[in-house]
Amino acid sequence: MEGRNLAISRFTSTRAAEDFEAVVREIVAARPEVVVTQEFTTLAMLRSHVTLPVVFGFSGDPVQANLVQSLAHPGTNYTGMSHLATS
Repeated sequence: MEGRNLAISRFTSTRAAEDFEAVVREIVAARPEVVVTQEFTTLAMLRSHVTLPVVFGFSGDPVQANLVQSLAHPGTNYTGMSHLATS
């Protein structure tokens, strides 16, 4: 329950590459127990080798993006939801 056993913090970026890296540093400095993120911030966290548990929303293939080892068994600290487009 928010305010009792849950705190939600929101971090935003301007979509500039260096801004994503700054947001990742802010998130890590806040020392959360889990991070919920999406798209480009997820990729910035991956590049920064963040070891926090990350739940992500991602519109591409998370296996191809190297976020997880497989959909059934992520094998990393990343897990999440994905919408895979088919042609």
